[in-house]
Amino acid sequence: MSLHYASGDWTVKAGKEEEFIRAWAEFGEWTKATSPGLEAMVLIRGIEEPRHFVSYSIWDEPASRSAWKGLEEFQEHFARCVALCDDFRGGDYVLTAAPATVF
Repeated sequence: MSLHYASGDWTVKAGKEEEFIRAWAEFGEWTKATSPGLEAMVLIRGIEEPRHFVSYSIWDEPASRSAWKGLEEFQEHFARCVALCDDFRGGDYVLTAAPATVF
C-alpha cells in the first residue's frame, strides 16, 4: 500500500505568522476529528525565512484525501489560512522513496 500526500507551500503576510499558525492548527484539529484515512498532518517553518511554511498531510488512499478536500468545511478552513498569505502553492503526491521515515 502506498501512502498519499497533500502538501502546501505557504508564504505568510508579514506580521501574520502567529495568526497563520493558529489557523492552520485549527484546520489540522478539525481534519483529525472529521477525516478517516488521515495518517499524519504537520506544518514546518523556515528557519532562515520565518514567513515560509510547508505543510503536508499523509493519507491511506487518494479517496480519503479527495473526500477531505470535498468537504464544505475544508474550503472554510483552507480559505482562512490562504487569506493570511501572500502566496500559496499546493498539490497532491504519492510516496516514491523513503530511505528514512519519521512516521
